[in-house]
Amino acid sequence: MIPKTPAHSAARRRWILAYPLFNIAALIWLQRSGVPWLEVGLVSGLFIIMLMSEFVLMPRMSLPPSRWCSRCDARSPQSSPACMGCGREFSVDKPVLYAVDPSLLPATKRAGRLATGVAVAVTIPVLGAWIFVPRFGGQAIGMTAYFCMIIYGFEFSKWMFLNRIAQQVEKHSGAVCTHCTYPLDQSMVQCPECGTVGTAKDAVRDWLTTGLWLPRERVLPVGAGMVESAGT
Repeated sequence: MIPKTPAHSAARRRWILAYPLFNIAALIWLQRSGVPWLEVGLVSGLFIIMLMSEFVLMPRMSLPPSRWCSRCDARSPQSSPACMGCGREFSVDKPVLYAVDPSLLPATKRAGRLATGVAVAVTIPVLGAWIFVPRFGGQAIGMTAYFCMIIYGFEFSKWMFLNRIAQQVEKHSGAVCTHCTYPLDQSMVQCPECGTVGTAKDAVRDWLTTGLWLPRERVLPVGAGMVESAGT
């Protein structure tokens, strides 16, 4: 199965950077009784935080893309000449790269739900301030903070949860439960932590398909490839 393309591109997210600029302009030009410099300063500070988040932190916190093998569905580092899953040699020098797909396994899906919960919990008091502060300056600050939290707070929280999972999977070479990330050994046929049925080999195969774990050497035995599908 060909991996999904990224759900959101940077261009689709960056439009929100225009919102604090609009608020700053409105605060300066529409306030006839004088410029509210405190509100302007707070919105400007939030704008700087959003700029740093977008252009400094986000590029450093993104998970690397990877190559996809149409034989076994495994992912490999973009510089790898052969699949780290089944050993198949890639046929092109300039690969098509795919982003990490967190929708494949229960553990990685949970990371997105946890990040959503964190973002919502943080934005509730912000929205409360926006509702109960009738002044335009207060509402401008509240909505700018809301967008900052709901977009960048979500992205950072999700990356933090996924990165923690990736470290656990890397530490145990993919032999961790796909539901709770509990380490598995070769004798187990069921996770002792959550009760999920599956062996360590099954877990390794599943983690290989996500792009979250990119091993440095081949990990599947000869003949373990899945049914061939279109693509490379």
